[in-house]
Amino acid sequence: MQPNNETGEGQEAQQNVTLQLVAADTQVVKGKPYSADTTTETVQTLGVGNRIVHRTVSKFYRDSEGRTRREQTFGNVDPEHPSPHEVKVFVDDPPSGLAFVLDPASKSADKLQRTRKFLDERNGEDDAKRTMAKVVNDGEEGEQSGPGPMVIKFRDEHSGDPSTVVAQIMPDEKRDVAKEDLGTRNIEGVDCSGTRQTITIPAGAVGNEKPISIVRETWYAPAIAAVVESTTDDPRYGKTTYQLTNVQLSEPARSLFEPPANYKMGVRK
Repeated sequence: MQPNNETGEGQEAQQNVTLQLVAADTQVVKGKPYSADTTTETVQTLGVGNRIVHRTVSKFYRDSEGRTRREQTFGNVDPEHPSPHEVKVFVDDPPSGLAFVLDPASKSADKLQRTRKFLDERNGEDDAKRTMAKVVNDGEEGEQSGPGPMVIKFRDEHSGDPSTVVAQIMPDEKRDVAKEDLGTRNIEGVDCSGTRQTITIPAGAVGNEKPISIVRETWYAPAIAAVVESTTDDPRYGKTTYQLTNVQLSEPARSLFEPPANYKMGVRK
């Protein structure tokens, strides 16, 4: 998800979207276990040298059966000004058809059935409700090679295919897309294939006097079927950098994908 420094209702909405996406029956990746720390940082440069920096962190695990665990820290994480943050753990267990949301602070867990109901309902909602669920900015890549509508996409960077989209919104914008192969490089001990996409919004498309160029670089590792590093440079919103660090290819412990025995269990529908 994109960094979010909101509290209260805004942060709760972000958690609900994460919760619903966990139970959205997205692509299952088997036979490629790994764990890693993830960091997403967005930097907006303002006038007079001022900047707004949002940073989010999480820990991700996947086992050979396709189970995943995401330990997500909500709110802006500022290393220079540390403060307490809410942490939720999202577990997806495809073999059992279940997903869990763990709250370490209250030692409670919610159980969900894996379903596509969320995506079907989200696609049927009006734009005012759907934009709340924006999880990547509208500089994402698309399949079209020529002008076409801009697409806001729900994406899981840990899915087996970096082009997999689990939901999307299509505002009324025009764009041109240019793609470039960046070759291969080793990042965090895994070989990655790189691509660069430059998306150009023509002058006048969104009230802009001049063309707007959005550049996204993505480094995808087939060995773990995940994006290891990506950057999106959008002059409207700033530069967003996503990174995996401390990548481990060993099999995570089975217990990581189970609710602790001492947690109080609830059921969400």
